Amino acid sequence: MEKLAKAKTGLQENCLQEKDSFLREIAADTEKEQIFQVAADLNLFSKLTRAQSAEELAGELGTKPELTARFLDVLVSLEGLVKKDGVYFTAPMLASFLGRQDATPSRRPSRLSRHG
Repeated sequence: MEKLAKAKTGLQENCLQEKDSFLREIAADTEKEQIFQVAADLNLFSKLTRAQSAEELAGELGTKPELTARFLDVLVSLEGLVKKDGVYFTAPMLASFLGRQDATPSRRPSRLSRHG
């Protein structure tokens, strides 16, 4: 009887672990979905077909540069953006959906370097 009770407890623990794993996976997918939805709502993928720094993008969006950089770094970790030499741009895979033919981002001149 004791062996049966232990076996039942072990099965219940395994089921709970499987359910916990399943719920964590759903939560992670939901978080990713929400992150990509916010990025889409802000039109980030289109804006970043031209490489920009977090500060430049924050100025355009009217957001705080530090928080913008953190959000962009999350998108980099999810492979939606690429970060190179301090600037961010839409990942080539996503850029192709936006109608860009090449995978190389163009660098928009900084507002500080504009004359006129």
